[in-house]
Amino acid sequence: MRRVVHTIILTLIVIGSGSRFAHADSVGKTTNWTANPPRIVQGVAAQIILSAPTAVCGTTAGQLVDTFLDNPTVKPAVMAQAGFSVTVGTITHSGNCELTVSLTPGANAMTGPMRLTLTAANAAAAGASQDIGYATIAVVSSQASAIPDGLAPQVDVDYIVLPYQTAYDNYGRRVADQYYVVIPKIGNNTGFSLQLAAIGFAGTPTGNTEPSIVQGTLIYGQDYSARNVIYRTLVWAALIGAGVTPYFHSANPRANFATGVALFAGPVLAGFSQQFPDNTVKQLARLGASDVMNNQNVIPNNTQLSFVAFVGRDTVCPPGNTSNTTDLCGSSKHFKSTFYDPTAVKNKLGAITIVGNLLPSFLPRIKVTASTSGTPPSTGVASAPAIEGVASIISLQSSGLTGASLTSPPDGITSTNVITDTSFQISVLLTSKPASPLTVTLTRKDGSAVTFPITVTQPVAVLTPAAGAKMIPAAGTTGVTITWRNGGPDLTSVVPTMVATDGVFTVTGPSTPTTISGTITPKKAGTLTLTMPIKVNGVLISDIAAPTVIAQ
Repeated sequence: MRRVVHTIILTLIVIGSGSRFAHADSVGKTTNWTANPPRIVQGVAAQIILSAPTAVCGTTAGQLVDTFLDNPTVKPAVMAQAGFSVTVGTITHSGNCELTVSLTPGANAMTGPMRLTLTAANAAAAGASQDIGYATIAVVSSQASAIPDGLAPQVDVDYIVLPYQTAYDNYGRRVADQYYVVIPKIGNNTGFSLQLAAIGFAGTPTGNTEPSIVQGTLIYGQDYSARNVIYRTLVWAALIGAGVTPYFHSANPRANFATGVALFAGPVLAGFSQQFPDNTVKQLARLGASDVMNNQNVIPNNTQLSFVAFVGRDTVCPPGNTSNTTDLCGSSKHFKSTFYDPTAVKNKLGAITIVGNLLPSFLPRIKVTASTSGTPPSTGVASAPAIEGVASIISLQSSGLTGASLTSPPDGITSTNVITDTSFQISVLLTSKPASPLTVTLTRKDGSAVTFPITVTQPVAVLTPAAGAKMIPAAGTTGVTITWRNGGPDLTSVVPTMVATDGVFTVTGPSTPTTISGTITPKKAGTLTLTMPIKVNGVLISDIAAPTVIAQ
């Protein structure tokens, strides 16, 4: 009978344990942890904070218990994706459902997004581990130039369509009749120089025309423009006149005719050239300028340049198509010309796409598509996480932030009034940890909103016995120190206390902002808990977990 009772009790314990920890398996491989910072550089070691989503962190069914990450027997592990030559170093439990891992990429590590697989203790199978999710981090080249802190590598692109008359004035009538002259404006913030290969448009099957083809059009126009046809006709007439002069038999008529031909061939033709100059040479010079787009154009990192590109009008206005509209194609009837509308042409061409190579590493070819509307992004990034109870300065990174302002900022968030077009600096001092990443919203000068998710970490107080012991004796007095694991509020004025039935804590020396030294005299064996009344700007922070120590 006694054996049956013991068996029933043991079975109930196992069932209870299984119901408590079965949720760990449900977290599994699909849980996407957040990596902060989100990228590492070839050959440069870095400390990365990995945070589990708030929704999967807790003690209810289907959630991850934080103690799994601090198991002394089966410690958490982080494995880097094979082939990237990235070494995983020290892994520490740095906060609630949070790990800090040291990553060292090799000098020639493969670049691109890399997957980190995380495992931790499996309480349902003693001594075993299980997958608890993954994180993605970018490995970037050490040859990349600096980009604004916290801003993802990107290329900004927009364009304008020149009016017909402007294209005519710069490149001649034949080019203006056959091509739209487009001015792409490209900003490079990839960390590398960007070599352009081509541009394309969503509204037409072809992109820009090679400058050599446009040059051929311009040279052909020189031969058959109305001005040059008339000029060559006048020269031809002068040559014929000079040729028939000998057929005059009388001296006076021949002399008069010869004088008239000389006047025509000299001053008249010279005056015609002065009055109606041939601009082809000047137009060819403009076509050969460095700002005309070809496959050799290079945009250095952190710069923006404008180029001239030519797009064939026949791709938008097919010859003989009766549905061609005047606002897109223009018209010329009875010596009366109607020019196309540049705005209508831009709307027809649609979004612009550029294709190019990153230099000098020659990474895979990139394509960047930008909306013609020029709408600024609605989300941005924060330069660093915030720590509860610790005052810090964080830079919010996006674009078009000049003149922006905070919109209904959460408690503890204020502007430092240090604002540029790509950065908005805020002061952060939080007295509690939000249930999800803290969202800060800015309103731009044009009225558009941009949001910034900020990861908030909670300080973890660590109580350490003297000489690095894990436990303290249940009898006598033992010296201990209290510190923050990865930063926390100022400890200078904090005086820890204990429940009278647990024991007595005594401060033995002056505290520092990061350390409290004292002694514990236990009154019982088991887990002893210290209470730390922490105030920041007069506000009591009550959600930081109290440090504990085991007495035996």
